[in-house]
Amino acid sequence: MVIIIISLVLILLGILQLYLTYRYSQNIKKLKIRPTTAPFAIWSGVVFSIFFIVFPILVMIGNVKAISNAGHVMSIIGGILF
Repeated sequence: MVIIIISLVLILLGILQLYLTYRYSQNIKKLKIRPTTAPFAIWSGVVFSIFFIVFPILVMIGNVKAISNAGHVMSIIGGILF
């Protein structure tokens, strides 16, 4: 039961992160001078939001490999971002 609650909270946080990233990208388009780090911020926001949506769904489905490979998944995400 606790895993389901934590998974739902993480999914909601992922959806919130995706919305905030979208809103940030819309605000950046309005600026005359764009920050040089804006593309990285948008990219990392999308990657983290997808991770926070997909990974809890895999845990709730019962994919044991997703739980045991969490460190591997985080290293892949770190490699994509940096």
